[in-house]
Amino acid sequence: MTAQEIRRFLGFCTLLNYAILIVWFALFTLGHSFIYRLHTTWFPMSEEAYSQVN
Repeated sequence: MTAQEIRRFLGFCTLLNYAILIVWFALFTLGHSFIYRLHTTWFPMSEEAYSQVN
């Protein structure tokens, strides 16, 4: 692999990570109660603890 290929790959990874972060932020802010109910079916916790974890 050349340095240019590595740079292109790492740039793609950066864009992918930002996209995932933006989607997580949107889901957490816009659908907080829905996501909270969904997660508490698997992991029982208070809403304050859930907000702290996220």
